[in-house]
Amino acid sequence: MVLDSQRARPETSRGGMASGHRRSKMKLPLAIVVIGAVALAAWSMIRASGGTGANVPTHQREPAIAPPPPEVKPPAPAIAGLGGSISQPAPIPTQAPAPSPAAPQPTPAPVTPVAPPTTPPLTDPTNATSSQVTQMMTRGRSLIQQNNLVEGRKWLNEALAGQISVSDAHAVRQEIASVNQTLIFSPQVVAGDPYTETRVVKQGELLATIAPAYNVPWRFLAKINNISDPKLLRVDARLKAVRGPFHVVVHKASYRADVYLDPANGPDTPMFVRSFPVAVGAFDSTPLGTFIVRKHSKLVNPEWVNPRTGQRFSADNPNNPIGEFWIGLDGTDDATRNLRGYGLHGTIDPASIGQQASMGCVRFLPADIELLFSMLAEEKSRVSIREQ
Repeated sequence: MVLDSQRARPETSRGGMASGHRRSKMKLPLAIVVIGAVALAAWSMIRASGGTGANVPTHQREPAIAPPPPEVKPPAPAIAGLGGSISQPAPIPTQAPAPSPAAPQPTPAPVTPVAPPTTPPLTDPTNATSSQVTQMMTRGRSLIQQNNLVEGRKWLNEALAGQISVSDAHAVRQEIASVNQTLIFSPQVVAGDPYTETRVVKQGELLATIAPAYNVPWRFLAKINNISDPKLLRVDARLKAVRGPFHVVVHKASYRADVYLDPANGPDTPMFVRSFPVAVGAFDSTPLGTFIVRKHSKLVNPEWVNPRTGQRFSADNPNNPIGEFWIGLDGTDDATRNLRGYGLHGTIDPASIGQQASMGCVRFLPADIELLFSMLAEEKSRVSIREQ
């Protein structure tokens, strides 16, 4: 017979066992949760510390949240040094970056700054002040030193037309004459020179037929091209030609004759070529005014008759006072139109140059009149005689 108290105890034991079993069943999931939480925390700590998870393939790793990328700067230029190079920090950009190559922008045409002029326009150099003339001379000399003979000569020539001192004018004339030994009197044709060009000889042409096109005598073309015999002109030969005519201005007070070429470009000033020392008429007998070289008046080794005494000098007479060359003149203005017998010629008395010594004509040294004779064209070349 089982007492009620005894009957209830097993029930209580079974009930306790059941309750403990149930607690065991509840502890297992909790342990799993705790272990999972610990594992997850450990994984997070590894990832946060930069771990990679050695057993996880790289392509399966979860990417960590990276910090913002640093600003990308262009590589710094290297400064060469002993044993290597040192890089300077890249400069901070001061303007927007250039557009992407995928979307090119039109490139504006470069703008060249225009410097303010340091000298007055060349079209009117006669108004140049002494200060401006000095600037012109400086620029011209600098260009000549750089072997830019054409432009250098132009600036010196403009200076010569302005308010220039006597001493500066003398120096500038010498400098231009020196440059013209190449530009005018040598066989060389310099690019950009408006007064010269290269002429190719055609079939049947002679110096005598080519020269009139340039308003210079054939002797001048022969001289500058070093042609000793004008008959031996070869077809297709390249000649230097100078665009004339040449003109002369005689300055009585300074006993000087200046040779010029007409302006190459309209309003420009005449181009100075060179100077010659001269003698003029005794007792101020050389007339002032303008003349032109008379047709058929240029004579080599001429006879001459003294108009005062009637004495005749033959062509080969060493005492012929006019020397080897004569260039006759015709007056072209009111002061000279009725004058006869005046001309340019040589002399057998070189010591008279620089004086009033002739009968009114203009005397030159023998070598100078020979050169001038080759330069002046009949009915083309003008001769102006001035006091100053």
